[in-house]
Amino acid sequence: MQSASLKDFIIELFRDYEANRQIIEPKWRKNWEAYKAVTGKRLDQKIGLGNKDSDDPDENDWRSRTVADITRVKVNAGKILVSDVLLSGGEIPMMLKENRNIGDVVNTVLEQVEKDSTDSLRSEEISPVSENVLKMTKLIKEQLKRGNAEKVLRNAILSAAVYGEGVSRIVSNTYTFRRFNPVGESWKSDTVEDFGLKLEPVSVWDFFTDLEDNDIHHNAGLFLRTRMSRFEVMEKFRDDPLLIKGSLERINRDRISESGPIDSSESPGRLLINKRKKDLRVLEFWGRVPEYLVQNMEQNQEFASTGLVESENEQTEIMAVIVEDTIVKFSRIENGTRPFFRVYWESGIDDIHGQSIADNMNLMQDSLNSFMRCFEDNKKLSSNILLAVKPSMLENPVSLEEKIVPGKVYKLSESARSASEAIQSITIPDIGRSLLDGIQMYEERGNNNSMIPEIAYGIQPGGSTTATEVQMRNEKAGKYISDIIKGFDCDWIEPVVRFFYEWNMDDPRVPFTFKGQYDIQALGYHSYQDKILRMNRIRDMLSMALSNDALFQKLNLNSLLSEWMKANELEPDLFISSEGSMDSPMVQQFAQSVEQRFAQLEQQIQEFSRQLPSLVLGSELEAEERQAKIEKLKAETEKIQSDTVNAGDKARTERAKAIAEIQAKSRENERREQEVL
Repeated sequence: MQSASLKDFIIELFRDYEANRQIIEPKWRKNWEAYKAVTGKRLDQKIGLGNKDSDDPDENDWRSRTVADITRVKVNAGKILVSDVLLSGGEIPMMLKENRNIGDVVNTVLEQVEKDSTDSLRSEEISPVSENVLKMTKLIKEQLKRGNAEKVLRNAILSAAVYGEGVSRIVSNTYTFRRFNPVGESWKSDTVEDFGLKLEPVSVWDFFTDLEDNDIHHNAGLFLRTRMSRFEVMEKFRDDPLLIKGSLERINRDRISESGPIDSSESPGRLLINKRKKDLRVLEFWGRVPEYLVQNMEQNQEFASTGLVESENEQTEIMAVIVEDTIVKFSRIENGTRPFFRVYWESGIDDIHGQSIADNMNLMQDSLNSFMRCFEDNKKLSSNILLAVKPSMLENPVSLEEKIVPGKVYKLSESARSASEAIQSITIPDIGRSLLDGIQMYEERGNNNSMIPEIAYGIQPGGSTTATEVQMRNEKAGKYISDIIKGFDCDWIEPVVRFFYEWNMDDPRVPFTFKGQYDIQALGYHSYQDKILRMNRIRDMLSMALSNDALFQKLNLNSLLSEWMKANELEPDLFISSEGSMDSPMVQQFAQSVEQRFAQLEQQIQEFSRQLPSLVLGSELEAEERQAKIEKLKAETEKIQSDTVNAGDKARTERAKAIAEIQAKSRENERREQEVL
């Protein structure tokens, strides 16, 4: 069936995409509620306590509406782990390299092998091509910084962790800067403009595409839906070179409502807004349309003519903007140049959407919510007074309607023999311990299902978890994060950098010495390998060395510590002492004080040893006292030896010789004492 016009074709395609996406939106909304910890979520009433329905009568308001925040914690932890790797250096991890693999791959490889063998005979020199690569790499990195790439990438990471996918786009932008220049003894400012590219985040709720083909650059098409006020529409499109003349004047101006329409497919945050001023729906379309509709549009014909039916099967790639029911912007574009980029957290196999951390936590989230609500409800019942009252035993039964307060007096009827016949308390058993076991079980399952254990974000696991289990979980979590990072390398960093590279190659302002046939290499996974995995391996080696004396003697401890600090973005020179630190005044002063103390102890031992012959003629008690003093001095010597050893490996090496001599002399004195006695 032929569409009457290009506008009708595009709007009908959008309605189809909007209808197809309704199968995904409940999942997104559930993930958003779990991440935001929205309270009052309705659960199955058959569970009993722990479920709060917004339609329940007021007498059930006491029930808990608590939502466990485990999904939020896991999502934020995953976002931080990925962001810390991809943006650890403050810039997008990427590089350019010369690409000779163009055309016939067999001949290209043969030429490359011959060139490498020839170059190996000559000394290595930096070629002009290599210098061009460095220049273009530097230019793209500066453009990415100016284009807000870091912030947009963080947004894509969070969106993918919550919804399963993150979407970004590139637009052209005019940058305005305020420049200050010295004029005499004062400063004056002027403005400088520069034209370039800019990255923008796209909400998954405003992004519609063909669910039958996940390749958003070559499928049937995609839409970006936004809401604008009439003023914003005029400001944005009135000076656009692709504006269709008279289109802005044809926009429907008859709407008199105070706020714009509400679509069920809008984001949860926008649905909370009641009074809306952005009442115009703007659809930006990038995709393929029948050629005959494009020709009619270019010829300013409103309806298709029968003479173009033979070109019905021909399709053309276009870009068009529709405000309400009017096309205001239209242009043919090259295939594969759609400036949108989508990345999945996990690519679902044979599925139409990605898998997120929130998706992995859904089952645990629901069960954990129920257990926590049951726990709170049970505590409210078991820790508060519940009374059973027999009104006939009260003189004034109306007094039961009053609140119970300290000092409250109830008058019993004459027939009541005791207060227990009229009022008795009811005890609700406290089953909190069994509920805590359930909460702990589902928290543990949450760690397993999310593939992000607690140790990965700095929390030491409790319970009976052994150190080996903790290490294995951390290692598996690292491999899981590395796989996620590979996805961001392939689906976000590489295509974004390629877009900037091709833009620069077509830009006449970029010097010829910057340009060349380059290939883009995303370095997110390499950064992860260099930082996280390398750091973990070095840490394991340090742990082994500290627990094994033989291995400790063979390892270069300073080198290991230096590499570990570099992986943690620390400066080794500031924290590791140099080899010449033994010559520092502080260390030398400590060593001198120790030597002086040993010398004093040695003199005292020798003095007592010289007096031992006269002890034979004295009393045995005095001899024992003097012998005890000698033992005390020996103990003090051993204590100083122990303190000296703990002072540091380097200082211990310098003092080892002195300690050995003192010990030898001490043994010699003991031998002399035995001979005298």
